[in-house]
Amino acid sequence: MAGQFISRARRRKTALSFLMVDANNFKEINTRFGHLPGDFFLAEIAEF
Repeated sequence: MAGQFISRARRRKTALSFLMVDANNFKEINTRFGHLPGDFFLAEIAEF
């Protein structure tokens, strides 16, 4: 997916930034509660 964004930015000659967030112990959330709550958690982090 990153490749698509990079290609689009090159075609449009626009800037592109990536942000990596380390959610400590995220695997425990997916393991304990499942992927749907894990996805919700990631969406909540992304809103910050």
